[in-house]
Amino acid sequence: MRHAGNLDPLTGVLNRRGFEEGAAQRFSDPRSQPLCLLLADIDRFKSINDSFGHPVGDEVLRNFAALLRQATRWSDLCARLGGEEFALLLCGCDAAGGAAFAERLRASVSAARFDALPEGWQVTASFGIAEARAGDNLAEVVARADAALYAAKKAGRNKVQQHAAVLA
Repeated sequence: MRHAGNLDPLTGVLNRRGFEEGAAQRFSDPRSQPLCLLLADIDRFKSINDSFGHPVGDEVLRNFAALLRQATRWSDLCARLGGEEFALLLCGCDAAGGAAFAERLRASVSAARFDALPEGWQVTASFGIAEARAGDNLAEVVARADAALYAAKKAGRNKVQQHAAVLA
């Protein structure tokens, strides 16, 4: 699965195709259950690109991907879906565990120093979380995590939002 056609050339994590292939395997493997999907989006990434240029934005993406990859286990998936949006599929993890994991990641990103940016610039990220339910396919879980991510952004960014809480 980790051949060049499945990797994002900028960050070295899985690309969308690699993520979808790996997710299909995990959705069909009962040993991977439960599954929790985290969608992560770098807050105000466009302003980083606009203020400092695409080479700096690319370095921020590489550093962000490295933080995510270092936090995941070998059984988990870490992918760049496009732009500044990333996905983590956590195996053997329910929504509560995913929320705790995402909160640790959110704090880690917020505390990290991104050397490509001038002193005083802080990178933050928002996270949307959805647990796969029996009979779900990847598209359904992605849609729920995306709704949670949208709610996290709408709530002021630099937040973690579970899908169940979006409905409450």
